[in-house]
Amino acid sequence: MKHKAKIIVVIGNPPYDAFAGVAQAQEGELVAHYKGITLVDDIDPKSKQVRRDEFGHPKKKQKGQSALYLEYGVRKQLLDDLYVRFFRMAEERIGEAAEFGIVSYISNSSYLTGRSHPIMRKSLLSNFHRIWIDNLNGDKYRTGKLIPAGLPGTGKADQSAFTTEMDPRGIQPGTAIVTLVKRAEAKIAPTKTVVCYRDFWGLAKDKRAELIAALPSGVGKASKSYEAVQPTRENRWRLSPTMVEGGFEAWPALDELFPVNYQGVQPSRGLDGSVIDTKAAELTERMRRYFAASSFAAASSRVPELAEGRARYNPEKAWSSLKADGHFKDSAICPFLVFPFDRRFLYYSSDYKFLNEARREFYECVEDNEFFGCVFAPRKASEVYPIYSRELMNYHVHERGSYVFPRETRSDDLLTHRDANIGEKTWRILREHFGLKGERRDADACAIVGKLFRVGFAILHAPAYQAEHKSALSADWAHLSIPKDRKVFARLVDKGEQVTRLLDANRDAREVVEAVLGHERAALLGPLKRDDGGKLRPADLKINVTYWGSGKGRWKSRPFGADEAPLDGWGEGVWGDQTGDLYINDEAFFANVPEAVWTYQLGGYPVLKKWLGYRQADRRDDKPLIDDERKWFRQIVQRVAALLALGAELDALYQQAAANAFTATELGIER
Repeated sequence: MKHKAKIIVVIGNPPYDAFAGVAQAQEGELVAHYKGITLVDDIDPKSKQVRRDEFGHPKKKQKGQSALYLEYGVRKQLLDDLYVRFFRMAEERIGEAAEFGIVSYISNSSYLTGRSHPIMRKSLLSNFHRIWIDNLNGDKYRTGKLIPAGLPGTGKADQSAFTTEMDPRGIQPGTAIVTLVKRAEAKIAPTKTVVCYRDFWGLAKDKRAELIAALPSGVGKASKSYEAVQPTRENRWRLSPTMVEGGFEAWPALDELFPVNYQGVQPSRGLDGSVIDTKAAELTERMRRYFAASSFAAASSRVPELAEGRARYNPEKAWSSLKADGHFKDSAICPFLVFPFDRRFLYYSSDYKFLNEARREFYECVEDNEFFGCVFAPRKASEVYPIYSRELMNYHVHERGSYVFPRETRSDDLLTHRDANIGEKTWRILREHFGLKGERRDADACAIVGKLFRVGFAILHAPAYQAEHKSALSADWAHLSIPKDRKVFARLVDKGEQVTRLLDANRDAREVVEAVLGHERAALLGPLKRDDGGKLRPADLKINVTYWGSGKGRWKSRPFGADEAPLDGWGEGVWGDQTGDLYINDEAFFANVPEAVWTYQLGGYPVLKKWLGYRQADRRDDKPLIDDERKWFRQIVQRVAALLALGAELDALYQQAAANAFTATELGIER
């Protein structure tokens, strides 16, 4: 980056991926202007020092409401795409700092008419004197890569400009070339900027040929002529004469579709020797002894982990108060999802700060319910994948912090019934579309939310969805393409049910594993064996290889056997290029753990490595795995293998859903 040199030309094809490992907070300041927000230093109230991010940069926080909301009513924005940051950087260097200059980008075209971008468009109009837009279209989400009705060639293919013989798919979002010119003249009002616009439709080779023909030295078919566009405050400064709604931004976000969510329970009391245990019986015995003590000093010696004072937690007061309330209570022992595929037990109480954040409203709706666990603006790609549960979830099931959307919530009135977690307008629209009956408290409404959950699990676990929306997913809740076609919807529900079964640590999933992988391939995944082929001994179940923390573990690669290799229909490289044997000590290993299964991440964690690390012998008094743990770990291997094998089917269904999906507006959602 040049800091002092005079720059008068900026040309580029900005990247789209926001999971780039860069200083997000620092770069985020670039687009604060387009969001209409003022950023100030984030001061720690205790130390009075400026908080800093993981890169050492000062943290910022928003002061007051955004102009994007106050002026345009946009509560939710998608402005953290990397290409938007590149626009702002170029505008700062040319439009604001330079005497004159040119910016020319080929990029995602969403800014031309997007709901999130009116301030961005107005700013560009204010800082440049003339703008030329060559809209190359080819957008899968807005037009389905077909020429819209009313244009020559209606219904024919509208390819990405990047489509070639080597890459027939091209890219999925629509693209546009924009050229912005600043003259050595005084700034003008945004309504005075000259905007010239033209569309290109059809095959990629024809679009490229027409662009070349438009050059002064170009030859070939005459290029289309520009038409004048007049952006105004009333049309939200749109840089296109037409407005076609569709795609990620237009689809409903999870928090718009499911209005109620809770944060996960946050015990903050340690995972060993405290209020959590892998065995219900051991947790029961420990907590009985803790509350049976005659004094707090005696209780502290029995369970030292609960005797440590923490912020807002007075251990002696909590013990005394809970004991007076009749604890120990059998009903307080409840299943608890701590990490992906890692189900344990928790001693739950919402009183006296016994748990750091008990989330009582979450606990009170657990019975006969189910939960869609996800993250807002995840920092890691694997945090985008939702996690399913029918029990309490830890706040750190996702590393950044999990939110859970319940299928049903407690009603707002004084009655004891529960309502489906869906907005009233959205419910009425879906009720009519799918031929359902009743109100939000009735069975049909609760059932449709459960089906929407499964649509969400199927789509959000589709590799294509993740790849196509990386940048947007890093800045917001996931947006869901709910198909209008009932058959596609039903197929997504069925496939989503398989995904939820594979993710549900509370249910056996062998039936689903075999349905996806076949009995023979499933049976070859993850059996525990000895190097010498001998019979397993109790000592062979000790995990002595280091998987904890920075430990790399010991996965020994080898080629797939003929019966071990993934099927061609699952997609190329779905399990990686090779399989391997995963050693837990010098003699014993889990056999045939494919490369992609070993490296699989969910919730921001390497799933297999994390599970093994918590069960190393040196972390639990030299105890080996019990047989149930051995069997469960093998199931994790099989479940992950099945999730990966479903990818091609999920991709195909996602593509069908995206081609004709409800927009938020069509579902009665106000933004």
